[in-house]
Amino acid sequence: KPENVTQLQLRVSELEEIATQFSSEIEYIKNYDTLTGLPNQLLFFDRISQVIERGSRHYLIAAILVVDIGMISQINNTLGRAAGDKLLLEISARLNATFRSYDGVTRLTLSRFGGDEFAVLLTELPSKETVTWMVKRLLDSLEAPVEIDGNSIFLSGHVGVSMYPSDAGSVDELINKAMIAKQYSKKGHTDTSYQFFDHSMQEISNKHLKLDKELRLAIKNEEWELLYQPKLDIKTMSIIGAEALIRWKHPTRGLLSPFEFIEFAEQRGLIVAIGDWVIKTACQQLYEWTKLGFTDCKIAVNLSAVQLRQDDFVGKVFHTLATTGVPPRRLELEVTETMLMYNFQSAMAALKRLNSRGITISIDDFGTGYSSLSYLKNLPINTLKIDGTFIKDICNNENDKQIVKALIIMAHSMNLLVVAEGVEEQNQFNLLARYGCDEIQGYLLSKPVSAKEMTAMLSTPPAFIANSAVNFSYDN
Repeated sequence: KPENVTQLQLRVSELEEIATQFSSEIEYIKNYDTLTGLPNQLLFFDRISQVIERGSRHYLIAAILVVDIGMISQINNTLGRAAGDKLLLEISARLNATFRSYDGVTRLTLSRFGGDEFAVLLTELPSKETVTWMVKRLLDSLEAPVEIDGNSIFLSGHVGVSMYPSDAGSVDELINKAMIAKQYSKKGHTDTSYQFFDHSMQEISNKHLKLDKELRLAIKNEEWELLYQPKLDIKTMSIIGAEALIRWKHPTRGLLSPFEFIEFAEQRGLIVAIGDWVIKTACQQLYEWTKLGFTDCKIAVNLSAVQLRQDDFVGKVFHTLATTGVPPRRLELEVTETMLMYNFQSAMAALKRLNSRGITISIDDFGTGYSSLSYLKNLPINTLKIDGTFIKDICNNENDKQIVKALIIMAHSMNLLVVAEGVEEQNQFNLLARYGCDEIQGYLLSKPVSAKEMTAMLSTPPAFIANSAVNFSYDN
């Protein structure tokens, strides 16, 4: 009968739906941990295989982190398995929140290996060093105690790390090497709770973490000093200002140059606090010079791209000038070509606001980057600084002569002041004067000096100034 056929068809459809649901549940159980809902070992291994297959074609960097949580068995034995399950759920939630909130990693898999072990697969990493900060964030997420059934449980974690492709090129090898590294860490062979399989990578990681800790302490304690390298106006033969150069008064290593810490501080976002200190200190020094009667000299401060990206940067500069009572015209901010090329729109907006108040903007190290006139003509800049690499051989290298001469002519045609950096010899100075360069700085005039020495120099100019006879005819 037709009605029987219809009923049969409906029943078949119901059975198919049940079978599909059952199949999905089996697939889920096969690939996911039933307690935490995280991928299990089977799915985790499959994800690694995919990374290896993709990485071999696109030269990707990936990392395997095996995480051992040492309290699970003890909690199961003392508070019961239900308490242990609550602890595992809290740990998985913390790890998920930690990794999902990190901007430097776009693709990852967090897995529960079973028992007291978790694993993390980080893919498409920008560099090996990124993993250091991921491990630090992971361990930091475990520091706060977990409250379970009225008990405060303090966690301890050990992490082993292997890297693809440098450590291994297969799933089993990557996992095994991460496991070996984890065991090495658990046995207390290191001062940290983690271990890279590659010991050289571990050394770099330890160094970075130590530097990060020391820099944060230096920011808190203001372990800085500003040195000043004077700048000379060639036509008037007078010192008209200085470039402020930061040094780190390290408690054990002595006075450190910016090359030791600035790039690292930029990568970690610490440069903002350091840069704020530099601008504040420079403005305070300008105020001190004003009280001594030096009312026209400027101080130039180097900016970082990270600072320019801060929404409140411009406001902070204006506030510092206002609180120190320093006229904006006496502060000069130096930016590099490369910085501008990668942050053009945000930099343009910030620099326009700063320049509109009378703050001088200069392009530092000109000639070493893209040297694009298309952006140079649109930027609110007042000064162009020729990099010292062009000055070094200017007396002997015809190409350098022509480049420097052309840069000076071009800058003057755009109503820009020209400063030559790295001037160390009298012949270099004489040639720059003939070419019409406006200002110089370098060891011929003075090395970077303390605030006290710079103040004395403003009162009594160096002998070089009195002894220099300059021919100001333009050699165009």
